[in-house]
Amino acid sequence: MRNIYADTVGDAQKYTTFLQSNLKQYSAIFEKITIEPKADSKYKTVSAASICAKVNRDRIIDNW
Repeated sequence: MRNIYADTVGDAQKYTTFLQSNLKQYSAIFEKITIEPKADSKYKTVSAASICAKVNRDRIIDNW
């Protein structure tokens, strides 16, 4: 099983509930959702995803 880890801005429980309700069709794929403030400093996968997103954003802005 896979887990979902994500950083949050605001209430982590509200964001967890939002993701659970919007990802119901994929619930067989993942075991749990972990939403925490500063998740990028706690989980390597969130940190890596953050770096990838920022690099991608910067490339898009440069080409704009």
